Amino acid sequence: MDVKLYVYDLSQGMARQFSQTFLGTHIDAVYHTAIVFDNIEYFFGAGVQTCYPGTTHHGRPMEILDLGRTELSMEVILGYLESLKQVYTMESYDLFLHNCNNFSHDFAIFLVGHGIPEHITSLPQTVMNTPFGQMLKPQLDSAMRNVTQAPVPPQNIPPPAARASKTAAAASAPPTAAEKAARMKYPALLQPSRLQPVTYAKVPPMTKILAKLGAQAREPIVNETADFIRAVNDPETPQQEASLPNLGDLGAWLTKATTILPPDSLFAAYDLVRLAITDPRIREYFATHTEGIKTTSTLLKHLGDLADNTDAAKVRLVACQLCCNITTGHFLGALTEDFIHVVANGLLTKPVSAVETNVRIVSANLAFNLAIQTHRVQERPEAGHTMPEGQQVELLASTLEALGSLADEAERKKDAAGTEAIEPLVRAFGLLLHGGPKDGEVRDLCEAMEARPLLARLPQSQVVKEVWKLLNGGS
Repeated sequence: MDVKLYVYDLSQGMARQFSQTFLGTHIDAVYHTAIVFDNIEYFFGAGVQTCYPGTTHHGRPMEILDLGRTELSMEVILGYLESLKQVYTMESYDLFLHNCNNFSHDFAIFLVGHGIPEHITSLPQTVMNTPFGQMLKPQLDSAMRNVTQAPVPPQNIPPPAARASKTAAAASAPPTAAEKAARMKYPALLQPSRLQPVTYAKVPPMTKILAKLGAQAREPIVNETADFIRAVNDPETPQQEASLPNLGDLGAWLTKATTILPPDSLFAAYDLVRLAITDPRIREYFATHTEGIKTTSTLLKHLGDLADNTDAAKVRLVACQLCCNITTGHFLGALTEDFIHVVANGLLTKPVSAVETNVRIVSANLAFNLAIQTHRVQERPEAGHTMPEGQQVELLASTLEALGSLADEAERKKDAAGTEAIEPLVRAFGLLLHGGPKDGEVRDLCEAMEARPLLARLPQSQVVKEVWKLLNGGS
């Protein structure tokens, strides 16, 4: 699809005529922009809004720029748009710090790999650099609200079917009667409060991460990403001031990092992206965008090239945490096989250090996250792509084998030390079992791997009892 940028002048020519007199500097226009493709115009004002191209109250665009082509599917694009809606809310609008042009810039980077022209995005700072602009900032922001956040006439809004993300709509729909009944029957396993993906968002001192990267810390994209992470995690910094890094550049640098950084530095590069991915826009990019998927797959496949030592274990640990953060989204897709391999390698490696023990625990949580997403799609097929049965069997095989090893360790040690991974694995087992057919490969695997006596060896928590019930004919 062709992607265009519609550029409007909110001042209707007055900026060009009077800016030198009032601001002491010349500006051509007060820019408002929108992204247009597939006969729909997307822009930020009263939240993320849509209309047929050129039908807002701003009139005809002063300029239409060709941004390029996107080969992304509408499903992927609309999924990313949902992440933008979390950031670009009506309440967050700020004429100078968080406006339509910031939205267009972020959306363009995702669609075509580059942003919108700098003379547009830099205009607010140009105005703020003048004494008059600083003095009138509050009044200008307030006065322009009725212009920038005006509603679109109803007849100009595309119908919901043409612009809504079916995945997001299905995920947010109220529970069906069948879902309510299942939650009553298996409360420890299926209540929504028990189905929250595990994330790893703790932020270490950014100076330590950058120090570990050595000379690579001087790369511009590394500093952009570090500044973004600092801003979004600083309660005193308005979120509007967190400038999204160029995701294409970040992906290219991460790919390069796997070839030039030793493991004792490489884990810091993985940690940087782990933290960045907590932002939904960046998460969507690395999980659904063609180039983002390539980068993520490269990072995960590189784990197999590492030696078995403590430094490599640290990289694997952060990589597992990174995967957990990605799998908080409502999707399963091209990266599922990579995630399953990460789970298998993390669960089945015998821990000989505290780091490797933590790798196993985080791998168990990743298995749980994958099972949650599979469960959601099995309940509501319109909510996304389900995990093929063969991949479910692969994930479950690693889960059951790890549970057997954990049960053996607990019996040998006569205590619960090192068994923190049991509960998320049992939950993953239960979710895969609940959604599968009674005569399918998942059930066959349970018989082959003697899942019943395995469950009997585990601490008899409520969730273990519910999975036992499922295994013995419950639905």
